[in-house]
Amino acid sequence: MPALCDTILIGSVLGIPRRVLMGGVERSLALLTFFTVAPRWKGRGLGVRIWAEGLRQARAFWYDGVIHYCSKGNKSNEVTAARAIHAGFSCIRFMQVPFLMRSVAGLTPAATREDAPRVNVFLDAAAGVSGCADLTRLSTRDEAEWQCERRSETDCPTTAGDAPAGAITGYRMRVLDQPRTTCSFIDDVLCQELPEADRAPLLQRFLSAGAKEFDLAVVPVLNYTDMNAFRVADFRRSPRVLNAFLTLWSEQPPELSSLYMDVI
Repeated sequence: MPALCDTILIGSVLGIPRRVLMGGVERSLALLTFFTVAPRWKGRGLGVRIWAEGLRQARAFWYDGVIHYCSKGNKSNEVTAARAIHAGFSCIRFMQVPFLMRSVAGLTPAATREDAPRVNVFLDAAAGVSGCADLTRLSTRDEAEWQCERRSETDCPTTAGDAPAGAITGYRMRVLDQPRTTCSFIDDVLCQELPEADRAPLLQRFLSAGAKEFDLAVVPVLNYTDMNAFRVADFRRSPRVLNAFLTLWSEQPPELSSLYMDVI
């Protein structure tokens, strides 16, 4: 939902369709993200109106509700939750999302990029998450192909051969700091079916494959998978923390403490 003034974009929120499993029931949610108002237009109530319109359109398009994230301490936490409640919907902050991160400086880059049957392995590995999270994203084959292959600046090592299905995916993005750091933001940690001894090597392959492409790897802690391999690989707690919110139109959101969903 963009807001325009004389064809200049002054604010927006983007809704991305997500099919999820929650409480044993499949639901359709809109992931609302990239919510922003240009600095010179802040303080005029535009953020409230843009968010309200995002909710209205999500309901009009027959979504069951919306999910969104806000940085801890940011004013948007109050704006988004209050607007949803004011509109008569049930909105809860259901968990806080901390992050782990590590530099890849000093790692030996992989000699070649991997060429594995990534989409089939990704889908098999993702199927193992459904019993591990209170709210689980369900990916279509087309979404998996985009996640693993068509998305630009993507990394996706998977297991191969007769090994149990496992995959880690991430996308690279340059941040607006002085050294222009390139980060790999890890979306999927699909290691539920892997023996403990095989998880660290898969993560090492992810880091080595991208050692020439990114400077820093960042992963959210969503409580759907064991993160011990990341801690052993010297990932450390980041100061960044997000609040995760869920809004449903016609019912009170259930209690949730784990989540398998992209965090954007």
